[in-house]
Amino acid sequence: MEQKITTTQVGFRYGIIYGLTSIAISLITIIADLQQNFAITLLNIFVLVAFLVIPMRYFKSQNEGFMSFGQGMGIGSIVSALSNFILGLFILVYYRFIAKHKFEEILEKARESWEKAGMKEEQMQMAEKFTTPEVMFVSTLIGGTIFGILISLIVSAVLQKKKPEF
Repeated sequence: MEQKITTTQVGFRYGIIYGLTSIAISLITIIADLQQNFAITLLNIFVLVAFLVIPMRYFKSQNEGFMSFGQGMGIGSIVSALSNFILGLFILVYYRFIAKHKFEEILEKARESWEKAGMKEEQMQMAEKFTTPEVMFVSTLIGGTIFGILISLIVSAVLQKKKPEF
């Protein structure tokens, strides 16, 4: 009996690959000091879409060319959640233990932008309490996963192909 591939298997496989790819892109971005570069943002969106399309197409190819909207959403949700967990964990470890000085630079740039925006000193101190590697981990996990799921809605709708009932 031939074993069918599941959405969970596909999601985990590509979630890990996308998470590692995101780490590589993030490292290059950090080293080159391109965090605020619009082209990098577009690149990240393109890579996200690719890492949603590729596993969904793979699943379809292993499933006689069929994939329901729900199956696509399952794959996209797992890819998004797992890859953002991996990336968030990297960000936490990198800024907390490996490159504390880089995090201090981020905090200094944030402080400068807060001053330009006219924030008061006590407001900046409060904002600094919420600007930590741990908060970056949580925001990457939650924000990235939500964004990935939203993009998955579109990709799943486009790539779905329902199996005929008869």
